[in-house]
Amino acid sequence: MAEAFYVSVAPHNCDGPLKAMISVHLCANIPNFLILESFEDHDVAWRCDLTPNAPRVKNGYYELPDRAGLGGGGG
Repeated sequence: MAEAFYVSVAPHNCDGPLKAMISVHLCANIPNFLILESFEDHDVAWRCDLTPNAPRVKNGYYELPDRAGLGGGGG
C-alpha cells in the first residue's frame, strides 16, 4: 500500500540475523525502499561465526546474496 501512495519504506531492523536476511530480500525487491536500519556494527563479534552466509554490511550497504535461500545459505 505504501507504494500505491508514493510512500517510502524504511524497515526497523533490530532483531538479529534472520530479520536482517528477510529485510535485505524485501528491500532489494521493492521500488519504494529508502533505507534499512542496521545494528551490525554494534552486535557481538561471534554472531558472524554463527551466521556465515548472512548478508553483511560493507561500506555502509548490505551486500545482496548471490546464492539461493535466505542469506544465500543455499546448499
